Parts: sequence; C-alpha cells; structure tokens
Amino acid sequence: MAPLPPNGDCDLVLGPSFRPPGGALLIRMVRGTSLAGAAWLFDLIRAPGREHDSRLRHHDPVVSPKALVIGYGNPLRGDDAIGQAAAELLAGTAVLDGAEVIACHQLLPELAERIAGVTLAVFVDAEAGREPGRIVVARVQAAAQLSADLIHHVDPAALLFLASRLYGHAPEAHLVAVGAASFDLGAPLSQTVAAALPHVIATVRQLVLDHLRSG
Repeated sequence: MAPLPPNGDCDLVLGPSFRPPGGALLIRMVRGTSLAGAAWLFDLIRAPGREHDSRLRHHDPVVSPKALVIGYGNPLRGDDAIGQAAAELLAGTAVLDGAEVIACHQLLPELAERIAGVTLAVFVDAEAGREPGRIVVARVQAAAQLSADLIHHVDPAALLFLASRLYGHAPEAHLVAVGAASFDLGAPLSQTVAAALPHVIATVRQLVLDHLRSG
C-alpha cells in the first residue's frame, strides 16, 4: 500500500441487503481516529494489560455468521486503488448479498469492532514487490502485540489483535494481495492490474461463499 496522509478517510460501501442501525453514525465512527482514540491506543501499546482498563472496556459484539470485506488503498496512487475498486464492485453483486463491504483509504483502529462482529474478514490491497497483477491469498493471524507505529499505520494483523483484546473475538481472516506495477500519484490502474480486477472479484467471492456454506 502506498504512503498515505495520517488522516485518510474511510467510507462505507454496503452490500444490497445490509441495513446497519444508525447508518450515518456508523459512517462517522470510521472516518478518522479521534485524539481520545489515539490516547487509549497509546496506553494499550505501552501497557498491553491495560485493555481491561474501564476506559477501554467495550460491550461484547454479537457475532454473526457473515463476512466483512475491506478493500483499502489510495485511489490517487495508481495500482493502490485496486482494493477500493474491488470493494465497490463487490458491494453491488448479488452473490455477496448480506455481506458487508467497506472501501477505505487506509485501515483504522475503529474497524476492530466491525471485524469482531463477523466470522470472516477478507482484506484486499495492492502489494509492491510482487509480479504486477498476480493475486496471492494468505491467511492472516492476529499480531502477538501492538507496535508503537499503530497510530500511524494499521495492518490486518493489528486489527485482529484489537478485535480479540477489546471485543473478545477475532474471526477467520484472509488477505487478497494484488501485485502492483505503479503507485505514481494521479495515475490510473495499470493495464495489467486492471485486467486482474475480475479475478480479484472472483477470488473474494469464492472465499466468502465457501465460508458461508461451511458455516
């Protein structure tokens, strides 16, 4: 994923049948990390046992047998847009009816609560250093601990850690990584990566369908 401003926005793209309670409030919750949120994250990084502090104690989410797909990346930096492009297309497909789909510039700590409420999380992102257009699916495990870099950079493993520590549940998770050719500012998707987009969609759909059928 290309470098991003620390205050990148995160917008919801909802599947056809997803009807969140208080939808506008939910969108605001994931648009940025507040100063208070940054403070409790810093406390958790410095003293991992602090997740039991009353300030950090959240209600246990109701875990639903459904999937959450998060496509992320900067749409202004060439192939880094592949995650959001995939999420936007997946949100309109009937095969993911009932699944929640999120498209965002970067991962934010506030997404941990959403992740804790599902049984499958699928992340879609561009990856440098891999053959352009190549798709690799990898299982994601929760990080063993948080790093001091969390406030500036959150990855899927860190989100799973937060979901488990703060909300008591981390779901099965996979990263669908797509090899990127360019992260140039203002560039569109490269021809190779754009051609891989249908295969990215098919890969994510299959992960979700296999999980829902097995559950």
